[in-house]
Amino acid sequence: MSQRRANFMLLRLFRLLRILRLATLGKFSLAMRHLSQAVTDRKEELLLSLMLATFVLVFSAAGMYLLEGENDPQTFGSIPRAMWWSVCPLTTVDYGDIYPHTVLGKILGGVTSIAGIGLIAMPTGILAAAFSAAFQRTRIARQGDAGWTERQRIAEAPASLAGCGKSRSVLFSEQSVPLSVEVTH
Repeated sequence: MSQRRANFMLLRLFRLLRILRLATLGKFSLAMRHLSQAVTDRKEELLLSLMLATFVLVFSAAGMYLLEGENDPQTFGSIPRAMWWSVCPLTTVDYGDIYPHTVLGKILGGVTSIAGIGLIAMPTGILAAAFSAAFQRTRIARQGDAGWTERQRIAEAPASLAGCGKSRSVLFSEQSVPLSVEVTH
């Protein structure tokens, strides 16, 4: 029976790999590349937010141990036990099975919950900005750096229009704002 179960698990693993392979096809592969590029571009900021979250986790667990350890030794009797409680409000899950009983413990719980919202929002904003920048870079690369050629064409326009005495209008392709260049002698 054990051999049959192992074969079944192996078959399920191969099916899972086939499904994961679909993520590399089509539109999703570009998005996955953007996501991996965003993470690698912002790894220092993400590591800083992870270190800050770890600091807040340990600090709030130690605070709960000091404030609630005597009143509820089963739950907050040690710092590692209090860390389970600290993970819940930091991740904004808060199961409700463990909660502080003293007023100072409740205040620390509220501060920890508010810090958890900020700690979740920080890497979210970092990744959103990096993801947007990665998409922007791809768009510019696909256009063949059209912005540079437009700027170069505008800069060279007065020299090429010298002597004609007429007003020329150059249209920006990205902004759709007409720019008039007048050359007079």
